[in-house]
Amino acid sequence: MDNFTFELVSPSKLVFSDQVNMVVVPGKDGYFGVLTKHMPMISDLRSGILKISKDNDFEKSYFIEGGVAEINESSCTILADKILDKDEVSLKKLSEFEEKLQSEIDSSNDDGFKKSATLRLESLREFIRLID
Repeated sequence: MDNFTFELVSPSKLVFSDQVNMVVVPGKDGYFGVLTKHMPMISDLRSGILKISKDNDFEKSYFIEGGVAEINESSCTILADKILDKDEVSLKKLSEFEEKLQSEIDSSNDDGFKKSATLRLESLREFIRLID
């Protein structure tokens, strides 16, 4: 499988940059895969797990919150609002974030917020299971 350039960027730094053969991205309307020679597109992102494959094996996973993906035939750039690296974050920190988010959902009267925060919470719990 051919490789393409992939970059993952947070508001403060370049988190990942390398040649990869596949990226699974949490798009606004659901997860989608990016391979070399992908149709050019721009997609809003939702909270979820971003998976990066090198040498036909998923090697890196990140939890991202929001952002945008820019894709063309030879590269993919993810500009994420927030990025948590599975290899660098503690379960304790994630559990605290999970409790805080659940508390915000429970105390909110805004149905739109509850819906989007519940999706974030589900993605966060999936990420916790990935680490655990």
